[in-house]
Amino acid sequence: MKIKFLAALFFSFILLSLNAQTNSLRNVVAVVRPVYSETTIDFLTKFSESLKSEGYETASSRIKSYTKGGFGSGFVYTNPQNGQNYVLTNRHVVVQAQSVNIEFMMEDQSVRAFNKCKIVAMDDDHDLALIALPIEAKFEKTVDISPTRPDDGVDVFTVGYPGLGSEPSWQFGKGIVSNSNLKIDEIMIGNVGVIQHTAQVDPGSSGGPLLVRNSNSSRGYDVVGINTWKAQGRDNVNISIPSSVIIKFISDFLSTSNNYTKEKLEQRVKEFSNVTNDGFLKILPFISYDYIAHLTINSYLELFHATSDKVKEAVVKQFDNGYPIEGVRIVIADAIGKKLNSKKVSFSSIEGFSETEPTIVNVNLADKNEKTEWVAQQGHWQITNIPSLKIESEWKKGLSGDYGYGNSFFVYSGSGFGVNSSSFEITYQGTIRTYYTYGASLQTNTDLQNGTIIVGGNFTIGGQLPYRMTRNIYLVPFARGFAGMDLGFDGGFYGGIKLGAEFAYHIVKNCYFIVGAGIKPQMYLFTLDSGSPGTVQLATFVHAAITF
Repeated sequence: MKIKFLAALFFSFILLSLNAQTNSLRNVVAVVRPVYSETTIDFLTKFSESLKSEGYETASSRIKSYTKGGFGSGFVYTNPQNGQNYVLTNRHVVVQAQSVNIEFMMEDQSVRAFNKCKIVAMDDDHDLALIALPIEAKFEKTVDISPTRPDDGVDVFTVGYPGLGSEPSWQFGKGIVSNSNLKIDEIMIGNVGVIQHTAQVDPGSSGGPLLVRNSNSSRGYDVVGINTWKAQGRDNVNISIPSSVIIKFISDFLSTSNNYTKEKLEQRVKEFSNVTNDGFLKILPFISYDYIAHLTINSYLELFHATSDKVKEAVVKQFDNGYPIEGVRIVIADAIGKKLNSKKVSFSSIEGFSETEPTIVNVNLADKNEKTEWVAQQGHWQITNIPSLKIESEWKKGLSGDYGYGNSFFVYSGSGFGVNSSSFEITYQGTIRTYYTYGASLQTNTDLQNGTIIVGGNFTIGGQLPYRMTRNIYLVPFARGFAGMDLGFDGGFYGGIKLGAEFAYHIVKNCYFIVGAGIKPQMYLFTLDSGSPGTVQLATFVHAAITF
């Protein structure tokens, strides 16, 4: 009994020690919340509403959810040279953020928060980001980063804050290394393999550390990777970027002087001038998130529909992956590339230099001076406006894929051929995916000889081909089939088609002023009076509408 009791005490001691070490990790592993600019949120909110009005419910819902903000995980790294503290995370957690809020859920259940922290370094190729904590953010000890890659079969641990419901929840997972050096083209870091393991990873775990136990380390563990991906359709296939890549990323950042100097801005502008004719992928890293403030929803749609299939594919991929602002930046980069194609761009001078406000940079653009605007953002200088390009006013003449409205009321007035009659009609009408229409009408037909008025209604469905003539004016030929019934003794069931064309003036968003005219062959299928069915009646009509 005594031996068993001592063994139980020893086992309990191990559990208590492990639990204490696990709890201590809470002090250095953080919830990482990206903060988006007001212009970004406003743009996405309007974009979501626009998509919903066009019938794209799923896409609208995704974008609306995005505006509410997400979160990931990260962990503290301390610069041994000056004691400055940073949070390491994945690039994809903060890629679209203007700043970052950092929260530590402490052992005593309190929350230690640091708001509007600055992203000081970002690696597009390696999916890594570094966030600077304020000077007052002090840590007694942080978790060590080991340069050694763990072997297959070694126990590893994941910590972070995946979502439970809509809020982050602390999670400590355990597994083994199932492939210490996984080399698949899609996820390799250059020629460096990644770590495949079975420790639990869920949405929100991105940016958290992959750990191995080390009793000699300050918190009982060493970081051997950063949790980044989870394979779909496979059980327990989780991927971490190895610590060797993390160490190099930090080393490169620390060995580089401040990227937000006047000299670095000049260098960055010169780099931009060398890629303006190389396509959207080369231009994209220079486009700031603030550039979105210059776009309206309609101008974005105009730019998108004017892009190539390759660009559209890249944009759709970003939206599908949950990065709508990246998709918008791609469209902006493509538009700028088209505007600057074959034009020579060169650096001239810098006005009113500032690290916190937009800085004016004079460039020589096609032998004319251009006052471009640049901002310090995410570890680089990025361009936020080239006024003369006016990409927000881009439009393409021809068949338009962005024409359409959710609701409208058309007022029709018509008269019959060969008969002394007139008609008046009010129609509710909407569009689906630009090219299709549907509607329902109430109408009156008046026999002008005897004053007889017949009241009825019909339903319509049809198609249209909107052709953009100028920025705001569309010519819209249409064909709309209809079927309905006139009420009263002289009524009957009928069908027919409306053939004609409309001119539409785009006012704002889904609001158009429309006028049109056409002809309307109509045939009664059977009548309620002594008249003969099968007779085709031909009428002309004009109509007008305001859509919304």
